[in-house]
Amino acid sequence: MPDSKHINQRKFNIKLSIFFITIGLFCFYIAYRATEIKELNTAEIIEFGDVITNIEYKQTKHSYILIKLKKYPDLDFRISVKTLTTTLADQLISYESEGDSIFIGIDKAEFRSKLIKVDSLSTMDTYFFNPNINIESIKSQKTNYLTLAENNISRTENKHLNSFIIAVIGLFFFLMALITLKKTPNLI
Repeated sequence: MPDSKHINQRKFNIKLSIFFITIGLFCFYIAYRATEIKELNTAEIIEFGDVITNIEYKQTKHSYILIKLKKYPDLDFRISVKTLTTTLADQLISYESEGDSIFIGIDKAEFRSKLIKVDSLSTMDTYFFNPNINIESIKSQKTNYLTLAENNISRTENKHLNSFIIAVIGLFFFLMALITLKKTPNLI
């Protein structure tokens, strides 16, 4: 008959294994969702023009360009530097400045809910409003910095890599669950 120490160790290891399996399943779900990222077509974006009030390069873990517009001063229009090649990002920052007109394409759903406010906000935005809006295409009078087709190519390339990395993390947690169960007394 096992003593109390072995019984407690066994209970702890089983709970820990269930925890690892849960995290692994969650990672696999996220990896699956990452592969479902779809390309946008021209009917799903809205292009509009406005005057730039501020444009700056934000260097963080995920560097991006932040654009503030005259008509929508409380919203942050962002474009990832990973999406916009480094050369075009440098050109956008150096050629466009405060007072210049720019044409931005964004997701139609965000346009309708956050900019013109005809559609209701999502539940998450209702309670925790996110002022960030992703830019899908951007151009000025002279230069086309990012087209929807280029953005879709970048989106497609990244989804497979992201999905693979998350799936490997999920596999790691499944292996941790098996190792924990293997070390459990009087089990496996």
